[in-house]
Amino acid sequence: MIILIVIGLSILERPNITQKYAVPKSFTSAVGFGSNTAVFSNGNELATYNYTTGKVRNISAAVGLGIIDTISVSPSDNYIVFHGDQVSQNGQLANQLEAGGLSPVTDYWWVYNVRTNTFHYLPQNVLIAEADNTQIYALAYDTDGSGETITTYQASNMQSSTTISVPGSTDFFVTHTGFLLQTPNNTILKTTNGIVNQQLFSNAVLTGVSQDGENAVAVVTQDGDRDLVVINLETNNIKVVTKNIINNPVWLNPNIALYATKTGGLYTYNLTTHKQSAWRFGSKLSSLKPLTLQLTGIIGPNAAIVTDTFGNSYLIGSKLIPASTL
Repeated sequence: MIILIVIGLSILERPNITQKYAVPKSFTSAVGFGSNTAVFSNGNELATYNYTTGKVRNISAAVGLGIIDTISVSPSDNYIVFHGDQVSQNGQLANQLEAGGLSPVTDYWWVYNVRTNTFHYLPQNVLIAEADNTQIYALAYDTDGSGETITTYQASNMQSSTTISVPGSTDFFVTHTGFLLQTPNNTILKTTNGIVNQQLFSNAVLTGVSQDGENAVAVVTQDGDRDLVVINLETNNIKVVTKNIINNPVWLNPNIALYATKTGGLYTYNLTTHKQSAWRFGSKLSSLKPLTLQLTGIIGPNAAIVTDTFGNSYLIGSKLIPASTL
């Protein structure tokens, strides 16, 4: 593998982060959904929150959702894939599971079609699922214990099209030639045309992949340092964005990583423009220390969800309008 290291990108922007609002656990898994908006479960239906207007809007019927812990949204915002706790036992989703001969007391991965207002459950052995504009991808374990697979479904009708075998993985990302796999021992593998054919890195954790599938952002441990890097998936070359990062970055599709460094700074890196931004905390955020914060999620270029050492979660940003209820 050829490695190209480029260090010392300039900090071109310094947005002021001046506001923080406490948010409930139900909102901590929220992800970006269109401009200035996040999607989450309010405990019964899917809802959106526009943080520049404060408006909360239900986008699905009241179907008996529980708390959602993971969400993936297609770039078109037409499909939402999520994993949730046990659904309400007298709700629409419970009835849907029972009609399929399944138990509603078990957690499932679901696909929500925004245009048709319909829910579809994925097989119970699915570990992780992701959405793009036309397809849904599901990483699942073989029920006979022989390994894992990734199945591709057509998003419009949820018919499966292809299934490939992969090594045991804790996460995956879609590229323009296949998938990147994250293994439990922090190795990144690359598939091409349905075959796992290359190990890109050891001691590395994936953060995100560009929408065109040509570049990936990851954290690589080299010589004791944890570096945020960009991987060119055509050449396998890398460039170091910054060194000495802490915790795990969070990713905003299609192109922004939020991360903290040992120097106590909080930054974003835009994979499309290759610009870094240093977030400057205002006086009202003096109690939040980037060195001790857990980065829970990012829902906009200047809006994120963080959790402090006491387990309190906050929406932080600038020009935010709080919602009356989340």
